[in-house]
Amino acid sequence: MFVKEIMNKKVFTINPQSSLRDAINIMCDNNIGSLVVTKNNKVRGIITERDVMKCVAQGTIEHADEIKISSVMTHYIYFVKPEDKVEKAIEIIRKYKIKKLPVLDNSERLVGIITTTDIVFIQPKIIEKLSELISKDITNL
Repeated sequence: MFVKEIMNKKVFTINPQSSLRDAINIMCDNNIGSLVVTKNNKVRGIITERDVMKCVAQGTIEHADEIKISSVMTHYIYFVKPEDKVEKAIEIIRKYKIKKLPVLDNSERLVGIITTTDIVFIQPKIIEKLSELISKDITNL
């Protein structure tokens, strides 16, 4: 099974100069857990619920209108391509302990996103593969 078969093609984005409040509002209004950060149609990073929670823990959330996305987003992101196998996405998600994985085409244009939730709902054989990967990790401890 390929990433393009299960990815969500509707991806919400935000500019790095937008405020944290803007990001929170977009995520809440659309019931999503992340926004891909883009500038001039290029992916620059991602902001997730985890990044917002870090601001809460640091006590900076009260300044959400002043905080720029660029200062709280994850700058380096992992990604997959639509023609990659879902197993590759699973391996990246597991290895780097992430939950959202942008999908970029060969021109590095954002074309989708794949999440752990997307993976959970696909064919049982993919879940079996995930289980095998986890079992390998446990036996290697």
